[in-house]
Amino acid sequence: MRLAALLLRTSLALLTLPAVAAQQPADSGASPRSSSWREFVTPDLIVAGNAPTGELKRMLIELTRFRDTLTKLFPDAAVDSPVSTWVVVLRDFQAFQRFQPRDGRGRRRSNVGGYFARKADVNFIVLPWSRGDYDLQTIFHEYTHYVVSRNVRRPVPPWLNEGLAEYYSTFRGDYRGRTLLGAVPDRARALLGSRFVPLRDIVSPRDWESLWRGQTQIGMFYAESWALVHYIMVERKSPSSDPLGVYLTSFARSGNHDSAFMEAFGTDVDGMDKELREYVRRMSLSAVAFDVQAEEHIPEGARSMSEADVDALEGRLLLELGADDEAERELMTALEAQPAHAAARTALARLRLRQEREDEAIVALQQVVASNPEDGGPWYYLGTALERAWRHEEALAAFSKAIYLMPRNPAPWSGVSSAALGLQRDDEAAAAVENALQVEWSPEVYWTQGLHALRLGRDAVAATSFARYLELGGAGESQAIYPLFILALAAKRAGRPADADAALANAGKGERIEKWTLTVLRFLQGGVDEAQLLRVAGDLGEQTEARTYVGFKLAMSGREDEAMTHFRWVADRGARNYVEYELAKNELNRLKYRNRTLPAR
Repeated sequence: MRLAALLLRTSLALLTLPAVAAQQPADSGASPRSSSWREFVTPDLIVAGNAPTGELKRMLIELTRFRDTLTKLFPDAAVDSPVSTWVVVLRDFQAFQRFQPRDGRGRRRSNVGGYFARKADVNFIVLPWSRGDYDLQTIFHEYTHYVVSRNVRRPVPPWLNEGLAEYYSTFRGDYRGRTLLGAVPDRARALLGSRFVPLRDIVSPRDWESLWRGQTQIGMFYAESWALVHYIMVERKSPSSDPLGVYLTSFARSGNHDSAFMEAFGTDVDGMDKELREYVRRMSLSAVAFDVQAEEHIPEGARSMSEADVDALEGRLLLELGADDEAERELMTALEAQPAHAAARTALARLRLRQEREDEAIVALQQVVASNPEDGGPWYYLGTALERAWRHEEALAAFSKAIYLMPRNPAPWSGVSSAALGLQRDDEAAAAVENALQVEWSPEVYWTQGLHALRLGRDAVAATSFARYLELGGAGESQAIYPLFILALAAKRAGRPADADAALANAGKGERIEKWTLTVLRFLQGGVDEAQLLRVAGDLGEQTEARTYVGFKLAMSGREDEAMTHFRWVADRGARNYVEYELAKNELNRLKYRNRTLPAR
C-alpha cells in the first residue's frame, strides 16, 4: 500500500510527497559564498534559493501576510509551527526537476510542480519560480495542507484536502484594500476543456496510482475538488451552518461518502454530482472579499549562502526523496569544504541509518550534538538511531533532551514512547503518547507507536495501537483496508487469532476493493498460498506487498531464514513509498537484534 495513501493528513496529492528539511550550520562562514543562492531569514520562516532575490523577498512577504490573515480569520486555529519552515525556490522548472518527488522505482514524478512536507526538525516547501502568480498559488496551496493537518482532528478525504488547498491558494492579501478568497485558480481551467469526471470517482477513486499517472485525470481531480469546495463554501445553502465539519464527523464515523454527504449536504454523492455539473457551467463564479487586512512584514535584506550550505541543503532534499546516491555525493561535497557542517553531518548520519549502519550513525550524531548542544533536531535523530540499535535507555535520554529543546514538537514524544516500550515501561509509553496528542492531536501517533511496537516484538501493544488508530481515524473506505491487514498481523503474532480474523473480516467489508487487494486479503485469510500470491503480483508495488506479507507468514511459522530473504528483497528493491517497505525494514531490524532481550516487566 502506498504510504501516502495511508497518511491522509499529509495529503494524497503528489504535491505533498516525502518531507525534506534543512538546518542552519553553526559555522557556515568557513565555506566560500555561493554566487547564486540567497536566503531571507526570520525567526520561523526562511526563504532560500537561486531564484531572483526580489522574488524570494516577495515570497516571504506574501507567505507572512497569508499566515497573518489566517490568524485573524480563524483566531483559534494553530497557524504557526513548532519548527522553522523553509521555502526553497529554484530558478526554473528545469532546476526543480532534480528535486521532484520519486515514485516507488525512484523515477521522478514529472507532473509535480511543488510540494509541502514536514519532518521532525523542519517544514519544507519546494517549488520552481515562475513568472506570474502561479508560484504564490503553489505556496498557499501547500501551506493550507499544513494548517489543515494541524487543526482538523478527523481524517480529511483527499478531495476535501486538495479542494481546500486550491480554494485558499488564490489568496490575495491586498485586493483593492481588502482580502480576497475563492477566486478561480489556474488548474480550474481543466473544467472547460476536459470531460467531467463523475463525482463519485473524485471523492472515492478506484485506483489512486492510475489517477496520479495521468495528467488529464489528476487535473480534473484538482479542478472538481476545488469546484465542490467552492460551491459548498461560497454559494450552496446547506442544512448545517458547518456542513464540512458535519461531513468530516459523519465520514469518520461511517466511512461512507453517501451517508456523510446526505447528513452534511442533504443529498448523496450522485445528487451532488448533478448540482456541481450545473454550477461549473456558469461563465463566472463568485469570490469572497473580507475587510481583514494583515500588516506587511518587511524582512531584512537577503544574505548569500555558503557553497557548503547549498550542498548540504541539496543533499538533504535528495535524501528525503530517496535519491541516496545523489544525496551522498552532495553531502560529502559539503563536508569536504566544511568538515564540521552540522546539517550535512546530521543528514549523512541519517543516510547511514537508512543503510542499516546504526553504529556509524550514532557516532556521527553524538559528535554533532556535542558541537551543537542547543539544536533539538540532531538530538531527535540521535534518539532515533539509538532506538534502532536497541539502546533504549540512551535513546530515552536523547529524546528527552530533544523535548526540552523543542517543547511544542510532538515527534520526540513519539520517540519516548518507542524507547519506553523497548524498556517494558508501558505506562511511560502511554503517557508519552498522551503528551504528543496534547502538543498536536493526530491519530498517526498511534500508528507510529504500533509500528515501533511491532518492530520490538511487542505485538499486543502494536495491535492495540493500530486498533486505536483506526478508531480515531475512521473507517475511510478502502484507506482502512491495509491498516486492518497490519492490525491482523500484529494480533496473529500476539496470539490473538480471533482479533486477527475480525480485522480481516472488516477489511473484506470495504467498498470497491480492487482485485489485487482482495487477493492479498485472501492470502492473509489462508485462501491463497505463498506461491500463488507471488505469482500474480504484478508491478513493483504489488511485489513489495506480496513479499512483505509472505515474509510475515514465514517468520510466524518459524521459517525466519526464508522470511529474511523476502524482507531483504523489499529493503533492497521494493517500492519505498509503500508502507510495506517500512514494515520489511522493521522486521529486518527486529531479526537483526532478536538476541537482545527486552528487560523483564
